[in-house]
Amino acid sequence: MRASAAPRPSGCAAGTKPRLGGSPNCNRGIQVALGERGARGQPELHYLYQQIEALTPGEVRERMRREILAARNLPAERLRDLAVPLLYIVGDEDVVFPAEPLARCSRNARVERVPEAGHSVYFERPRRFNAIVEEFLSATSQ
Repeated sequence: MRASAAPRPSGCAAGTKPRLGGSPNCNRGIQVALGERGARGQPELHYLYQQIEALTPGEVRERMRREILAARNLPAERLRDLAVPLLYIVGDEDVVFPAEPLARCSRNARVERVPEAGHSVYFERPRRFNAIVEEFLSATSQ
């Protein structure tokens, strides 16, 4: 299966930048959330992302994008009101969502960065993701 057969990722029409993240990869047909290393190193995952993109109706993608962008405008202080521990797992190559600024706004947050991963650590590095979650749950359940 060739990853290049699928349409461009959302927000990546020819000559445009993605609406979330600002990655230069979109003009080359690389799925923004996965990134160049992910596309090169895990072509089957890149293909999966492209197929999910192709099968999701444009109006659904646009609605989701609007909701995500609207959530970015919520006051960060609302995170301080959360009484539960928060875990942000982010790939070092994630260009979609910044975890550190959110963690700084939280009372009890932890950021775990995963090397050689983009936005979807759970897909890209599932063993590492599961180990991080398992350790977090063990530590917070005591």
